[in-house]
Amino acid sequence: MRFATVCLQVVLLTPFLSYDWASMRQRVLRVAASCPQLLAAAAAGVGRWPGWLQDKLGAVLVPGAEPHAKENLRASLSYNAVRNNFHLAMHEFRDLDTPVNWQLIRALGTKVAVVCAPQDMWFPEQHYKELCSSLPGVEEYWDHSLTHAFPLDSKQCKRVMEIVHQTVTRALEARSGAASPQYSQHADNVQQDQEKQQVAASNEAARIGAGNQLLSRL
Repeated sequence: MRFATVCLQVVLLTPFLSYDWASMRQRVLRVAASCPQLLAAAAAGVGRWPGWLQDKLGAVLVPGAEPHAKENLRASLSYNAVRNNFHLAMHEFRDLDTPVNWQLIRALGTKVAVVCAPQDMWFPEQHYKELCSSLPGVEEYWDHSLTHAFPLDSKQCKRVMEIVHQTVTRALEARSGAASPQYSQHADNVQQDQEKQQVAASNEAARIGAGNQLLSRL
């Protein structure tokens, strides 16, 4: 039996496409990522602190974090979690220390959308302008309500879900020529389900992203 693989739409959410030498924070984190074992040992020590003291640290690293984000941040304060995050960061810095391969993204044609946040240090405005000039006509969102840490905030997660729903809906309509009544009803059902999925999606995204946010908030 043969299965066909169909790529409907690729959405790049606050992407980290190239190292920015102009960013002091990126330079500091690049140096820190070169010694993941040392940072992991320090995090493991913090992980043995009392819960209230860990919450104090969390308030400094992630101001205004929601309860589920605080819980996941505490859970990430282990040797293995922090070592894995910084080890990944070390390889990311090495791999992305080259100009962006726009040809790779351009090959996707209209099947790509990019969501950018003005305050995102991993995709600064000059990278956004380079994106627009290198990929004219690309579906892009420069959304001031988002940050790179959107997985830690339920409102930002909801906004990302809305954008993804919008771009996928547009792709489906373009593919079919026009939305059928059956599809329109399906789209309505999807929109109604978004509120129910919001909390679950936010918790899952925070669980995955909490370790990375510990890195980016240092």
